[in-house]
Amino acid sequence: SVLVTDANQCSASDSLVVTVNPLPLLDAGQDTSFCQGGSVQLNATGTGQFSWSPGTGLSATDIADPVASPAAATTYTVTLIDGNLCTSTDQVTVAVLGLPAADAGSDLYLCPGFDVQLQGNGSGTPSWVPAATLNDANVFDPQASPLVTTTYTLTITDGNGCTATDVVQVDVNDDPPADAGVDQSICQGQQLTLGGNPTAIPGTTVLWSP
Repeated sequence: SVLVTDANQCSASDSLVVTVNPLPLLDAGQDTSFCQGGSVQLNATGTGQFSWSPGTGLSATDIADPVASPAAATTYTVTLIDGNLCTSTDQVTVAVLGLPAADAGSDLYLCPGFDVQLQGNGSGTPSWVPAATLNDANVFDPQASPLVTTTYTLTITDGNGCTATDVVQVDVNDDPPADAGVDQSICQGQQLTLGGNPTAIPGTTVLWSP
């Protein structure tokens, strides 16, 4: 309230009301993570206009639930403006999890009717497909007995649920591959190594003549 008195001792008063509006309720959500090469959806809650920063790796910056796919760990700040132009801010950190190592081994050769052991390795839990011609699809080194040439895919899943894949081909053929290498020449008295790639397949023997 304000009271004004002039030189004649006349006075008048007036009053006004100041309303204090509460800040809008805002929650950026829990810190989260995703596997490298993937993405994760953010989910802020509140009523008003949303604004995210930085915009790097976000599908949009003016919605409550953008999809985040940053190349490295990033802390995002979200600002909420309500109808009274009051603002609140909150943050959420998105971590990027590395992928496990996966190696399905070298390509292999197999005579029809026989089997061969795959030689996979990696840092996590293995799983092979197709599984029908394997004695155990959930070990690193199953026995494979395909009737036709088959490409096997090894998937490694780590403790974070991240996955990586690699493939190996088992060539089923009556004729094993042979490669004697390129023609070579040496001076008298020198030595050289013969053989192309491959010169031997596991489980086979090699005979040179003369």
